[in-house]
Amino acid sequence: MLNAMVWIARSGSPWRDLPDYHDTWKSFYNRFRKWTDNGLLDRIFRLLAMDAGLSEVSLDASIVQAHQHSAGARKDGPPNEIGHSRGGPGTKIHAAVDAYGCPLYIMLSEEQRNDINYAIPVLGHINIEGSNVLADRWYDSNKLIDHIYDHSGKPTIPSRKNARSQRHCDRWL
Repeated sequence: MLNAMVWIARSGSPWRDLPDYHDTWKSFYNRFRKWTDNGLLDRIFRLLAMDAGLSEVSLDASIVQAHQHSAGARKDGPPNEIGHSRGGPGTKIHAAVDAYGCPLYIMLSEEQRNDINYAIPVLGHINIEGSNVLADRWYDSNKLIDHIYDHSGKPTIPSRKNARSQRHCDRWL
């Protein structure tokens, strides 16, 4: 089951293209949906994340262009987090990873949403006590810096170039 999920995630293929040695694609898809809907898959990832190296937590976001078939989804269904910009439809992935680059928490939004708006909600799912929180200058916000200090973390976020006072940032980290 997990091998089939990893194959789909790595290849980006539709479930119908699952190799024949995985039995029928429909049974894997149904189990994946069941695990997702009842929260089992989320609990599995949370347990795996407990073994993470939290000396450093890195934040970033990336835009993924939506596939051409994404426009055909039902309009009355659950939100699909696909936004529209000049580049076409897309989704933004907001992620926090540990010192080894393993994902700790992932959140999706529409493509046009600002990275800083999702930083605190992503960090809210992680115990950052004693961690260096690394991010680029787009995450320079007093609200985020205060949140990190309030949760006993250490921000390693460079100040924006036009900031009145430049905060010390350990660039080696």
